[in-house]
Amino acid sequence: MSEVPDELVNQLIFGNGGRVSDYFIERTPVFEMLCYRNAEGREFDLPISDDALAAAVIARLKALGVRIVEIGSAKAMPTKAGHS
Repeated sequence: MSEVPDELVNQLIFGNGGRVSDYFIERTPVFEMLCYRNAEGREFDLPISDDALAAAVIARLKALGVRIVEIGSAKAMPTKAGHS
């Protein structure tokens, strides 16, 4: 499996003016889903059909401290950001 270029990951996340705070990850015991909240406050799932790209985007957002929501739980768990 080839590595996804950082430029592609950043373009997908930030290319249309997106901010880290616009995104969150829904986590279940089986999968993690990338989600987005628009300017009007509506929330959407953002499926990415390329598994390697999806994993790279989720990993990048986690490293940036994106909010993680545990499905089936009433709390949101902040991700501990790695090294800066």
